[in-house]
Amino acid sequence: MKMVVPTFLARLVLVCVQDVPDGDIGKHLKSGVLQAPSIVMFENDKKVTGVYIVGDGVHTELMHIGVGGIIGSVIVLLALYYIFDLGFPRPYAMFLALLQVFVAQEPYKGETSKGYKTFSKKLNIVFDRLSRDDVDPAI
Repeated sequence: MKMVVPTFLARLVLVCVQDVPDGDIGKHLKSGVLQAPSIVMFENDKKVTGVYIVGDGVHTELMHIGVGGIIGSVIVLLALYYIFDLGFPRPYAMFLALLQVFVAQEPYKGETSKGYKTFSKKLNIVFDRLSRDDVDPAI
């Protein structure tokens, strides 16, 4: 079993665990009470075999509802934050804020870090160039 990112780091938005026997999957789906929702993805032989949302002591499998990739999982995760009106957890708030602004095209009204502002400006430049049909989006 090879773990790409340790599952005990609950502050991560996406944990990918590789080569886990079916009987051991439950060990990687544990979360604490009031722990923020995150994505746990299982991969065997370079193929995604399971995608779960875990948090607050519960988990749900996304592949059973037709969501099996990273993009779909992130969209479901963002939807959970909107549906339950949850604030983004501080450790990955800026990542989710970037997704909210650039993918969902919804303004983020919370506080932003200096790193967020710098990266956001660079992304704006890239998206402006792409919208003008420039072939080279490099900054």
